[in-house]
Amino acid sequence: MCRSCLAVALGFTWLASGQTVESIPFRAVLAARNVVPPIASPLTGTATLWLRLTRDAQGTVTTASVDIDVRSTAINVTGLKLYQGPPNANGSLLVDLGGNRQASFPVTRLNAWQGPVYVTVATEQFPGGALRGQMEAADHAVLLARLSPGLAAVHVLATRDPRGRLTSAELTFEAATAGPIRLEWQGRVFEESTRLPFDVPMVIAATDIVAALLRAPAQVSLTLGESSGTESRGTLHGTDRVSFFPGPGRVTFHTLRNQAGDAIAALTVLDPHPTATGPVALSDPADRVFVRQEVTPNAPFATVLLSEAADLSSLNATLRTPDRARWNRVPLAARVPPPVAQSVISAVWDPRHRTIAPGGLFTVFGQNLAAAAGDLAGLVGTRVPVSLNGTSVMIGGLAAPVIDVRPTHVIAQAPMELEAGPQPVVVRTSEGASAPVMATVAPVAPAVFFEQTSALGNVAVVRKADGSAVSMENPARPNDLLVFFATGYGARTTPAIATGIAAPSANPVRLPLPSVTIGGRPAAVVYSVLVPGLLGIVQTAIRMPQAAGSGNLPLVVSYGASQSNPVILFGALR
Repeated sequence: MCRSCLAVALGFTWLASGQTVESIPFRAVLAARNVVPPIASPLTGTATLWLRLTRDAQGTVTTASVDIDVRSTAINVTGLKLYQGPPNANGSLLVDLGGNRQASFPVTRLNAWQGPVYVTVATEQFPGGALRGQMEAADHAVLLARLSPGLAAVHVLATRDPRGRLTSAELTFEAATAGPIRLEWQGRVFEESTRLPFDVPMVIAATDIVAALLRAPAQVSLTLGESSGTESRGTLHGTDRVSFFPGPGRVTFHTLRNQAGDAIAALTVLDPHPTATGPVALSDPADRVFVRQEVTPNAPFATVLLSEAADLSSLNATLRTPDRARWNRVPLAARVPPPVAQSVISAVWDPRHRTIAPGGLFTVFGQNLAAAAGDLAGLVGTRVPVSLNGTSVMIGGLAAPVIDVRPTHVIAQAPMELEAGPQPVVVRTSEGASAPVMATVAPVAPAVFFEQTSALGNVAVVRKADGSAVSMENPARPNDLLVFFATGYGARTTPAIATGIAAPSANPVRLPLPSVTIGGRPAAVVYSVLVPGLLGIVQTAIRMPQAAGSGNLPLVVSYGASQSNPVILFGALR
């Protein structure tokens, strides 16, 4: 499967040494009514917890600790305890932090985190517990806005209920200068003067802005007020994420990219080993220090904004050759040998579907294909680069725009000008070029994306008109409007679109309508367009045919004699 192709942006961490450090966020909404037995008190609050794990070369956790921050209407917090157990009892004690924010605990208790974990807050008035809440895994997004001048970052931590609704959110702002920060989305304004983490009130105006930050950050503007009364304004963007694991800890670069694939702004996150202390210096392959920061033992992480041209030049050199960069003289990554390309298939990742088409996405599998993993979550602009973190792809002698590079695979777009027939594919990194591997190119080669593989087949990514996913619990019914995603429909678009240009949203780019059957019955095709903002991915809308059957039904896309890979969706007769 290839869910990364649909998102075009996945976080990725690459194991470059024998030890890894990871910080995992959780949040809890606290209330006195959750205490066992409940307390008749209006006290409320929230807790943000970072679970820090250190693993050895075999992936076994060797140390575990927590760092917790409680914000509450109770100002006399005297103790914090973490329990594992059901909500109607205190359960078994995991960690007693006392009056501290940080504590270690035996790794033998780590399996308790697979079940419900609760935090209890004690006060002088209620030493047995004044507040209680369940810890929920939190989404963590890092957004950047280039200002004039300067750079600002927004960290978003958010939890959701099973229906996807926000239950809590925390924002942290970072900027080089002081002053209040204002977020604005569709005329709604959220303003906060502090840079410290603060809780977003769960009211409609605030939650709408948080939802926009997580879903479409480019629609949210950020304004930074200066002490002199002047303001700097910029648009927020999502970031791509590249992580390395040198022996002393973990370093992650959250970057914005230009249309050449170079980092044009970045937030560096230093996640040192829990026992580390003192200064951390990151130096580039030319031994120039471009990040320097003091770290505190057991702190979750430290951050540094990068916006100066010299620092960004050092960062880009580091992303191309991380084995020559250093964390306090320790290499960021191991030396990567020259790339080896082994096979080429359609980007839907069905190994049986090896034919690709101009304009469509394809995947090259192999070894050592990237020194540093990367994607285009932080791309600013509409032109996709032909090189990312030093990795590039040539197919049939033409440069292919790349959207995702990893050590084991690269996802790229077949150029619109690519001729049909067998074509050589070569992957190049800073260590050299691979030997060519042959790809089969056809004028059209429809391939449907799927999200999971079952015993009955690959389950297609299909949505109904309301955005809900088709599933056994939500089957496709006769005459339902359904949308599925594919690639390989060929280069015949209206209007014509150039290689490497993301599809515009204002003027949909249409493709010739394919033939589609579900359960062997023809489905009426409503439209077929390139997905706005993405590259090489087609969104096709159809009507569920009458009497197609029930249960797992095959969905097949055809252009003449060219048929898609086999996929299934769940249907019902009525």
